[in-house]
Amino acid sequence: ITICFDSRQDIYAGVSIVDSLNAQGFNFGSRPKPLIKQQRSVLIFIGIALYESILNKAKPISEIITSTLEVTQRMFFEEVSEIFEKEIRDNKFVGFFKGLFKSGKLLAQRITSTDSLSKELNNRLKLVQKNTINECIDDLVIYLRSKIEEDENVNYGDFLIIFPFHTDKKTNTPIIEALHQSMAALEIPYTYIGTADYDKSYLPKPRYFDGKNISEEKDNRLTADLASNSVKIMTASNSKGYDRKYVFVLNFDDLEIDKPDNSFKPHALSYVILTRAVDQCVIYYKSQTTIIDKIISITDYIDTNKI
Repeated sequence: ITICFDSRQDIYAGVSIVDSLNAQGFNFGSRPKPLIKQQRSVLIFIGIALYESILNKAKPISEIITSTLEVTQRMFFEEVSEIFEKEIRDNKFVGFFKGLFKSGKLLAQRITSTDSLSKELNNRLKLVQKNTINECIDDLVIYLRSKIEEDENVNYGDFLIIFPFHTDKKTNTPIIEALHQSMAALEIPYTYIGTADYDKSYLPKPRYFDGKNISEEKDNRLTADLASNSVKIMTASNSKGYDRKYVFVLNFDDLEIDKPDNSFKPHALSYVILTRAVDQCVIYYKSQTTIIDKIISITDYIDTNKI
């Protein structure tokens, strides 16, 4: 038996994949619960639709929405199948009935408690246009701080800030430096996770900011305290496998989808960006680019047709 795994995909789990295999063997259950929860959200729906619309530029939005509905329905039935398989595997005598009960409960929850995509859209996804990166960041920081002050159950550790590239394309400013100015002014603690390539002088070092002091490292992807009560900041590529309640996306319009190549796949990265948020994803952009036009077309179609 050969087991292959990509350590980068499990980088935020906090445990060794090999240790987990030794402890549990190969008899794993279904997908982790956070992913199952997201399968029924409007964010993953839009992520899949945007992915397909980038790959098939001439395909009408109506056809993309129809095919995406088919994909998400298939995902639901796969989830039900996994429940049955797990229950029967764990207890072959009553497993079938337990699987039937759990699947029925899941179906009932989906029918009774899940809003339509169009109703869920306004609560789960927000698109915000500003003129400059600094205006985007100022709005982001104010919104973040207000969330903290309004809800005592929300803390800094519930927030994630991601962006496609280290620097703002228009000004060539390192985004983390612009973020630091606004967050330091309000003494908001954050952890910037990533690597510093010293051959590229514009790349800032990964760091931890406690609201007053900064500590820096060359690479803190494996050493950063992900449980700390601080806002997590990273590139979209580094955010694979990691999610938070509230996700802010800066410079979404910097994704160029007209000229994808083998080294950069904007359809895949856009899907990652849209599926990091458990509760809400706020996307900031500065100009009306092709990818912004596509996501607005998708969300408008969902809202207009009450999907």
